[in-house]
Amino acid sequence: MHCMRGFAVCWQQQQQQQQQQQQQQQQQQQQNIPFLRRQETVDAIQPRKETDTDRDRERQRQRETERQRETETDRDRDREIETEIEIGR
Repeated sequence: MHCMRGFAVCWQQQQQQQQQQQQQQQQQQQQNIPFLRRQETVDAIQPRKETDTDRDRERQRQRETERQRETETDRDRDREIETEIEIGR
């Protein structure tokens, strides 16, 4: 599980680098476009980046919730086993 988290972080950084490179290329290509049209393009790009971030946050939240549930289930199972042992004595 731990290496998967490391991989996810590495992958995410790669994605962000690629996005930045694409944005830089787009900005270079847009130097000759009049300012207002260029601003429209930037506005069109920005929301997508925020959506990706929101999606990542939501996934992280879901993973945390699942982890908590698993921990609670494990605790319940441990309690049941302890109770059975107590009864067995």
